[in-house]
Amino acid sequence: MVVSGAIAWLGNWVGRTVGRRKLSLFGMRPRHTSTMVTVATGTFIFLATSLLLIAFSAPVRDMLLHQEEIKRQLSDAIHDLATVQSQSQRAGEEIKRLEAMRRISTPLLDMDQIVNLNVVDCRGGRDLIERQIDAMLTETNDKMLKL
Repeated sequence: MVVSGAIAWLGNWVGRTVGRRKLSLFGMRPRHTSTMVTVATGTFIFLATSLLLIAFSAPVRDMLLHQEEIKRQLSDAIHDLATVQSQSQRAGEEIKRLEAMRRISTPLLDMDQIVNLNVVDCRGGRDLIERQIDAMLTETNDKMLKL
């Protein structure tokens, strides 16, 4: 931005200097000669700056000389990124599906694990036995819910 302003200022200064001296080129009036010199100076300064950048700046040179290759590489990289994102999403969905299957298929208890061990007193009659069994089932249910 600063360089552009400096180039414009320099071109304007040269044109103004030519205009003050009332110089004429190719039979043009001094005012038109001044405008032509200003445009030519600005163009020359732009070309000189561009050539210097190309000569001394490898990134600028690569950008100008290999622009199509860079565009192709960028396009390939974007395509690869989309492919990887799609694969990642599918892998995430598969992980969720497998975790859900594992949760369903994992038994709550091992075969030999004891959840509740109580003795039912059979001497108290049918009502007492039913109450003891109900209490035992409630206790077992509570333990299972905590797992």
